[in-house]
Amino acid sequence: MKPTARLLQHACNRGIAILDGSIQKTTRRRELATELDAVIAGHECVWLRRNRPGGFRDSAAPFHLHRAEYLA
Repeated sequence: MKPTARLLQHACNRGIAILDGSIQKTTRRRELATELDAVIAGHECVWLRRNRPGGFRDSAAPFHLHRAEYLA
């Protein structure tokens, strides 16, 4: 799956989890964290093709914040 499609799919899954309350379940948050790992990996691949490596950390910071929320 392309990185943009993977990000959109994750955003939809996150929204659904918030709306239906399943975001409160540890298992669902772990699933979302796993999805987000794939999003981050895809983002890194695209980033390294288009940008300097040094900026990736800042660019991926919002993803890592959400991942930390899932695993808290």
